[in-house]
Amino acid sequence: MSKTLAKKLAKKRVNSMSVVAKSESLSIRDILSLESIPDQESNSTHKSYMEQLDLFPYFKPSRYLVFLNGGYGGDVGGVDGSELKSVLSKFEGFQSLLMIPGKPYSFALFDNSSNASFAFLELDGKECMGLSNKKVLLLAYLNESFMEKYVGEVENEVLTDPADIARRLPGLDLIHDFLNEEEEKTLFEQVYAANRWVALRDRRVQHWNHVFDYKTNLLSDQTTPEPFPDFCNYILSKPPLSELYPEPYFDQLTVNEYPPGTGIPPHVDTHSAFIGPILICSLGSDTVMEFRYRERKEGPVKKTLHVYIPRRSVMTMDLETKLGWEHGIRQRRFDPVAGVLTERGTRVSVTIRKARDRGEQCGCAWDSKAAQPKFAKVNKVLGRTGSRGGVTQVRVDLINDASDSSNNTRSIIRNVKGPVREGDILTLLESE
Repeated sequence: MSKTLAKKLAKKRVNSMSVVAKSESLSIRDILSLESIPDQESNSTHKSYMEQLDLFPYFKPSRYLVFLNGGYGGDVGGVDGSELKSVLSKFEGFQSLLMIPGKPYSFALFDNSSNASFAFLELDGKECMGLSNKKVLLLAYLNESFMEKYVGEVENEVLTDPADIARRLPGLDLIHDFLNEEEEKTLFEQVYAANRWVALRDRRVQHWNHVFDYKTNLLSDQTTPEPFPDFCNYILSKPPLSELYPEPYFDQLTVNEYPPGTGIPPHVDTHSAFIGPILICSLGSDTVMEFRYRERKEGPVKKTLHVYIPRRSVMTMDLETKLGWEHGIRQRRFDPVAGVLTERGTRVSVTIRKARDRGEQCGCAWDSKAAQPKFAKVNKVLGRTGSRGGVTQVRVDLINDASDSSNNTRSIIRNVKGPVREGDILTLLESE
């Protein structure tokens, strides 16, 4: 390479690194993986010094690469994501390419820094013959702490197919495109018109009927019976929810507003506060929800799954997923889905639940004070539930055992998979 061309590429690399840093609102040091940088000249500011310095000799290999001029836009046109991915797939250890909407750069993940370094040396500063425009790509190594904070554990598989999700998470049904764009816009406006926000640390909430106390994780005494707002009633009026729940069943509504980059720690909805299925309708933005399985409440995490939750979808959560899987949302600005970074916007979650009678406790297998299985007799078949109607909701009478001195018969509502009829005897792990 001639000295003139090398100087030209070095200048372009410096300019491209500055673009990435400004776009991320971080310093170059925070983004790139670098060895120690010489002390700045006494008559230069740190910012101007870093922007003018050719950092190539100071690159420190990491498993993350940034294509400084290899995104959807940028100088001499952008690159085709599928073409760049095809180029990278020929290198050993390549795992994923993350294209960022609207950005002139992209990220590549390798299994280790050695394999990333080999790809770097083969591609940097050369015409890429695998691209239609044969663009000269400029690369740098990314700081691992930046990358992990940026997108989290990017190597984790994100489940997107509702049928696959239902197989892996018993009791979870996800319906894409439950709302159209116009319906979403209307409901979004109605949520904000209600203006009942209560500020929490990272987000805002609205409650109807029963107020959830986040300090105690219980329903508070502040309960004012009132009808659901129009946006909630509209959600419940749409098939298949209107077919699964033809009679009023739910009595508690929580609306969460998640600004971009915020999330919620992994948790299980408090067993003693709510009963039956949970409905969650997502407005405004996509997100990825993390599910973690524990055999017991205080037991170790046995399995983790990541589920793509698109805007305008509705999710029903019940049975094992509701009781035995923690769910949460990581704090990050982008979610990696199918090799593409999806930027988060403001997401509104409309969560509809049934409050448990005050004083009732849950004795399910995932509770810290798990009870032995109990028996119950079906006294009424209420109807079908689950987004595909694959579950039957029944009312049962608990059968007292010899150790129970009470003569009272308690009735509860349960969901049953498979055929069931009045008079059947059920074995329950959850005996609220």
